[in-house]
Amino acid sequence: MRPIRLHAAIALAPLLALAPGAGANPGAQTLPELDRAALQRCIADERESRALLERHAEERAAVAASAHALDTERRALEALRAATDPRDARAIERYNARAANFDAQVRRHNAALAALEKSRQAQRTVARRYNENCAGRHYQPHVLREAPLQD
Repeated sequence: MRPIRLHAAIALAPLLALAPGAGANPGAQTLPELDRAALQRCIADERESRALLERHAEERAAVAASAHALDTERRALEALRAATDPRDARAIERYNARAANFDAQVRRHNAALAALEKSRQAQRTVARRYNENCAGRHYQPHVLREAPLQD
């Protein structure tokens, strides 16, 4: 089994890519084979890692869209401020309301950034666990088959 990459932009290695003995380096330390329970944990970790990568990509796209919207709104707010007559109380109220809305958008964006970092760390934790327990380990092709029922 190959290690899972930690970056979303790099394709993940197929879970069951190596047959026993394939790709082994002569002289490299041979790790013990995975038993059924260990292989099932590896499969679960690989699936979780992929799901977390997909969620992270979606969150990253949402944060990028939010950043673009904030940039657009910041420019509009700057233009409104330049056009606002400081003697016009209603114009100042409109500007202040829009600025308050912008501040709320910034707080939501910052919360999304924090969540994005947490999702990245969660995926890295799963990938690290997979790499420590599964990468470079082999298994017998039949290990996932159900044991035949005894009469």
